[in-house]
Amino acid sequence: MDKQSKNTLLSYWFIIALTVLLLNDFMLKEAFSNWFTGKLSDFAGLFVFVLFWTAAFPRYKRVIFIVTALLFSLWKSPLSEPFIEGWNSIGVLPIQRVVDLSDLLALSILPIAYMIENRSMELRKVRLSPVIPIVIAAFAFGATSYSTNEEFNKTYKVNVPKDSIVVRLDRLDSVNLLIMPKSDTLNLSIENELCHDRINIKLSVVEFDDSTSIVTLLNATHPCPRKEIQDDDILKSFENRVIRKIK
Repeated sequence: MDKQSKNTLLSYWFIIALTVLLLNDFMLKEAFSNWFTGKLSDFAGLFVFVLFWTAAFPRYKRVIFIVTALLFSLWKSPLSEPFIEGWNSIGVLPIQRVVDLSDLLALSILPIAYMIENRSMELRKVRLSPVIPIVIAAFAFGATSYSTNEEFNKTYKVNVPKDSIVVRLDRLDSVNLLIMPKSDTLNLSIENELCHDRINIKLSVVEFDDSTSIVTLLNATHPCPRKEIQDDDILKSFENRVIRKIK
């Protein structure tokens, strides 16, 4: 590792961002669990991630920043849902995330990180072995996030044909809808007043007859700490924001 890479990892900027990321994920989210703590993880995480990998591969700095921006945008969009579905069907180390396009605001931290990396030789440094921030950063990247998957399989009878249900869902301001191709399964995210973040919902919509459909809430993924949200809270939010509005 060259001197510039060591300076990047030992700079106050990197150490403070890494500390904020860990404190937020393991303490602040549990204590407050609001919109701010959710966004703070994205900002701090992106900042630490690009500086970490740039320090590891300094010759590929521009590639790392560009690829990180593209992959983060893809991950935070509904376009990543088929990949997540396919991976989770394997049953090994399931992954999950909540779709919220406002998370893309965190990309604004990348130009700041790029500027700081360019000036790494001028930055004040913490007197540590570079191994310490490397190990801590690797732990932070692999740490389990506050996301929980809840199984429901609760059925609702809706006196609306399937096509009309999809259209109505798509028109709801509080819902982001992703239709799984050639499937009765719909994936959507709904606004969540429970912990100021969004909930990912998976539905099955089957047409019972020409004027009636059966909507089944299969499961829900949320980033809220368990003590802040219960199954009944999710059902109530889903029924208020979705079922009542599509009937």
